[in-house]
Amino acid sequence: MTSCRRHCLICVAAIAFTTSQSQSHAVSVIWHGPIQGGVLSGVSSETVSFLLPLAAARDVHLYHHDGFRNASKFVASLPLHMQRGLRDMRDRNPTMDEVGRSLFRLTRRCVSVSSWDPGYYYMKLLPVLKQMTMHAMPRASAMERRRRCAVVGRLMFETSLLPRAWIPALRELDEIWVPSTFMREIVERDLVEEESLTCSAAAAQSESCTAPRSAIPVRVLHEPLDTQRWFNPELHDRAAARLHFAEKAGCPHDALIFLSVFKWERRKAMEVLLAAFDAAFANEADHEKVCLLLRTTLPHGVELQRLRSVSAHQPVVATVPPQPGLNYSSLFAASDCFVLASHGEGWGRTLVEGMAMGLLVIGTDWGGATEFLTARNSLPLPVRSLESAATGGGGVDDVFDRQDSGRWATIDQRELQARLRRVLEMPAAERLELMRNARADATKYDNAAVGKELLRLLHDVAEPKE
Repeated sequence: MTSCRRHCLICVAAIAFTTSQSQSHAVSVIWHGPIQGGVLSGVSSETVSFLLPLAAARDVHLYHHDGFRNASKFVASLPLHMQRGLRDMRDRNPTMDEVGRSLFRLTRRCVSVSSWDPGYYYMKLLPVLKQMTMHAMPRASAMERRRRCAVVGRLMFETSLLPRAWIPALRELDEIWVPSTFMREIVERDLVEEESLTCSAAAAQSESCTAPRSAIPVRVLHEPLDTQRWFNPELHDRAAARLHFAEKAGCPHDALIFLSVFKWERRKAMEVLLAAFDAAFANEADHEKVCLLLRTTLPHGVELQRLRSVSAHQPVVATVPPQPGLNYSSLFAASDCFVLASHGEGWGRTLVEGMAMGLLVIGTDWGGATEFLTARNSLPLPVRSLESAATGGGGVDDVFDRQDSGRWATIDQRELQARLRRVLEMPAAERLELMRNARADATKYDNAAVGKELLRLLHDVAEPKE
């Protein structure tokens, strides 16, 4: 009886999905993106932040493809309401065949979005679309089937140059969505320059060069964050959080707590942060007034103290292990200032998390963070322009000493040191104003707000194109 009932419910769900596709105002969304954490934790966080609002939208029929691991440590680290949302989404997820059979009922195009590296477009996205559109248009040509779904790439990178290996895949897209204006300008510039280089090379060999069919739209879609049910200072007891994290880590009582959250890699410039922190407070008068918590995992064989300068008055620096759900945001509640002096961020999610929790924030004024860091809500670290770097003025570094890898920001230790000191010496009224502005500006990127913009873009790209 139970088995029969379950079978009936599955049938009803499938029929409801197919029937509802006929609604002219609805849009089918096929989202390719990981939900598995590990080295893909950043992309996984963004994928979840996009998918949950879509799954709740009435005029969207969502199919998620790729990389959902319900038992992963990443999923277990999310707040319970997000875990429940993901399980519900997985249970309602139709099969590829069900999506394909329903596409012929639509007057609008479906939209296929990929959050993977562009190198995966050919491997993952296009084969799946081919399988789905075969059901919808079995007698159509390959070109007609390709036009049945709009193909969108969600692009994220940290340097000043679009990898040339990505260009062929990007040319297959109908639209490109990036998290910031900074990145949009780079993508638009490099797509045009690459086309010019290709045509110049062809002309040198007396070959014809076909101009691109049209300029590929590059749109800004910010990364969403749950600022109401997760990163909300009103959900936390600050005194309890400080007792649990700061004092447990050995921070002096009533110390000003600095927090940094990052994966241990060269791009995060952790050595510069440690050197600047020690230099800013390594004196008898101040070293007991501050403490730095690092939410990171040290590589095997790396000892924190060996990375620091030798001083008789070193301020306390301690690492904190990974924290799940609200415990993670509680770590922010225990802190006074969030600092991430990285060489480059595609968006800078942890910076927005710090702002949403109402902290003072120090971040590099480069890359995605330029979208939200301002003098009214934070203490941005200045970076000289690329033009000054080209004339020998410094400001950016080669990433891997390769011309095709682009550049990223140079971190000026003295500038960072000055901002760390300013946090300690800042008048209470100025500090409170920055913290209030940070919280207010971060809520602009709440799931609900960015979700509305995502829906607008999806409906726009789904309209039949001539």
